[in-house]
Amino acid sequence: MLVGLLGAAGLFIVVVTPFTGSRLGFLAAGAAFAISYLMVVLTWRSQSEESTPTRRGTPAPKLARYLIYSPPVLLVAALGSVLFLTNRVTSLSRAFGEDVAGDLRVQAWPTVQSMIETYWQLGSGFGSFPGVYKIYEPDNLLQANYFNHAHNDWAELLITGGAPFALVVLGLILWLAIRFWSLGLRNLLGARRGDLRLPVIVVVGLLATASIAEYPLRVPSIQAFAVVLIVMLCSPKMVRTV
Repeated sequence: MLVGLLGAAGLFIVVVTPFTGSRLGFLAAGAAFAISYLMVVLTWRSQSEESTPTRRGTPAPKLARYLIYSPPVLLVAALGSVLFLTNRVTSLSRAFGEDVAGDLRVQAWPTVQSMIETYWQLGSGFGSFPGVYKIYEPDNLLQANYFNHAHNDWAELLITGGAPFALVVLGLILWLAIRFWSLGLRNLLGARRGDLRLPVIVVVGLLATASIAEYPLRVPSIQAFAVVLIVMLCSPKMVRTV
């Protein structure tokens, strides 16, 4: 019952994501669904191969073999129905109906590159990006919209923190990779024995990838969520032995 509710919640989130108008959000939601579905299918297959017959001595019903493939069908049907019945601007309409090159973040990228070349050594200071950007902002990009971030958190990290902070972040990434590998790969698939590394690293990886074109980790709630995930990944008691 709980698994079914969680699956329905995941489908609902992916279906409503296009209405946020965020192209990156829709791509991230699609990637999260695809990866999660793949993990579920692989886990289900591995558990089916290791499972024993039911108490009555008969194998599990074959219907489950077909139900496991229903989520993608339901997702496509739901997305198609919702998009057909509404004329609201969605992530899909923005992706295919608007000029991506005309996006302000794309037009401002050469300016951001100039800022990186200037401040990559010691940084301009945390929180200084909006003020520093005004110094470099070209006349053709002057407008009422407030360009408060680089829309590339990795670039802004280098601009405001410089090489010293970039080395700290690199050290954190290497430490997480070593910690991930040190626990071995035996229990990786299917969260066996409490091993949650795979789903955790997928979520962290999606957030890191989304930071190339946005700044999701600057949202306080997502920051807290990411911290909890990293603690789960690095906890020495995360993998229980039986």
